[in-house]
Amino acid sequence: MSWSANRFFNLVTRALIDIEASDQTKRVVLGRLIGELKDIGWDTAHASLADFLNDPAIVAAFSDHDVHLYDRRRCQAVHAKSPHGRLLAMRHDEVSEDEMTAAIEAYAEHLAERIHAAGDQVRGPTACSQIVNCAADVAAPEAQW
Repeated sequence: MSWSANRFFNLVTRALIDIEASDQTKRVVLGRLIGELKDIGWDTAHASLADFLNDPAIVAAFSDHDVHLYDRRRCQAVHAKSPHGRLLAMRHDEVSEDEMTAAIEAYAEHLAERIHAAGDQVRGPTACSQIVNCAADVAAPEAQW
């Protein structure tokens, strides 16, 4: 059943890609398909996930159903918008110090962007806007505002 499920899933997925379905359509349709296939015992879903790691919508559909690669990390495309999620996914022994450092630096930059965006909402050279900008600079000194 497992490999036939992969063939079926991959066939439907490639058809959605061929017709240039929107990301939302791919995520919903494939998410439902993943859920149904898992309900009937699809135990090699990770193999199909590996075939489509370059498509964030497809990876998100798998992620929605807790399908991941064997090393418990998901595609970088999913984590690009969620640095916090990337850090949580790295909580196991096989992650190198360099990978953790890169993830922490990405999260710091993400926080700095959010802080800086909040500072943009404060008008004028007020003490509050100066503190917000200072906090953003501390979180990500290399960032260009």
